[in-house]
Amino acid sequence: MKELPNECIHSILINLAEDNKSLFSCCFVNRLWCLNTVPILWRNPLQGKASESLIRTYLSILSPEEKEPLISIGITLSDLPKPLFEYRVFLKTLDTSLIKNGISG
Repeated sequence: MKELPNECIHSILINLAEDNKSLFSCCFVNRLWCLNTVPILWRNPLQGKASESLIRTYLSILSPEEKEPLISIGITLSDLPKPLFEYRVFLKTLDTSLIKNGISG
């Protein structure tokens, strides 16, 4: 079976940009779909709610130099697994108040 051209996949995914549940499902079609979906899904990953897992994902991609100030104030970062993607390069929108709410519970 032939694969859809990358441009077609991207066009489909752009039309799903507001539907995170569908985008998340698209990540599991195959590698090509995943590579096209993740940047769209992670443009504004918080969209109204910051979860602990999202915050931990972003913390896991920090460099040792970026982690140092957090470690110095008692935040434990040593048990964070390395993610598959460099998610921060996809970030286009960041509402810091959602991060604050996600951290404080």
